[in-house]
Amino acid sequence: MIHPDNERRMVARMNPRKTVELDASHASLASRPVEVCDLIELAVRETAS
Repeated sequence: MIHPDNERRMVARMNPRKTVELDASHASLASRPVEVCDLIELAVRETAS
């Protein structure tokens, strides 16, 4: 597992257009499936326009 602080540093180096964080366990797809789906759909809408 990668520590969240290390993940944030790696993300910052990628210079993303937008970053979101979800308060979830390591298995976010299992613990917060609706929220993960919502974030994926949001990303699709924002990049498709």
